[in-house]
Amino acid sequence: MQDKKNKEIRALGELIKGYENRVKLVTEYMTQAADLLAGLRKEQDVMLRQLRNTLAQRRSLRHKDFDLLVGHIISERRERLEALPLLVQDFRRAELVVVSKLRQLLKGNAADFAQAWPELKKQMLSLQRMRERNVARALKRVHIEQEELCRGLKGLLAKGERVRIADLKAVVREINAVSPQEMVDLAGVFRDCESACIEVSEVWQKVV
Repeated sequence: MQDKKNKEIRALGELIKGYENRVKLVTEYMTQAADLLAGLRKEQDVMLRQLRNTLAQRRSLRHKDFDLLVGHIISERRERLEALPLLVQDFRRAELVVVSKLRQLLKGNAADFAQAWPELKKQMLSLQRMRERNVARALKRVHIEQEELCRGLKGLLAKGERVRIADLKAVVREINAVSPQEMVDLAGVFRDCESACIEVSEVWQKVV
């Protein structure tokens, strides 16, 4: 009987370890994605400086006027980009709460834990998938935004000295053409992620 209990404890310990490894792997992928997007920002900064200087030299567009034209589309996207690392950290923190609660349960009555495990696993994985989807949606949307901006800037720089102020305004209008609903959806993604992190803590507090 004791051997059976020991086997159950070891099996549950392995399940928890496997979950913890999955959290680590998923978090690493998310962090890599956020870092790649941060790399696009550096590329954008270089292109913006080049375009700013070219328009100043060839079209007499003052630097402050250039900044006024592009400032809002840059700042809004930067805010969402800079929020990604915190989003990933919140995901990891919420998952580590789950792991901690599971380990606490394992220290208790193994038989009770084994009996409760199927439902616990269902809840655990369901919440994890929801959080993963939320972070993935945010990463995807920010990636699309950054690619749109890079594409627009590259198109302007490709014109070389022929680039006009009207060309810049056209690109700004095109980027601004993203529908208001898409912006609302993106804001909702960040709220959903925050809510999910709170929800997982509440669920596991009730379990314990």
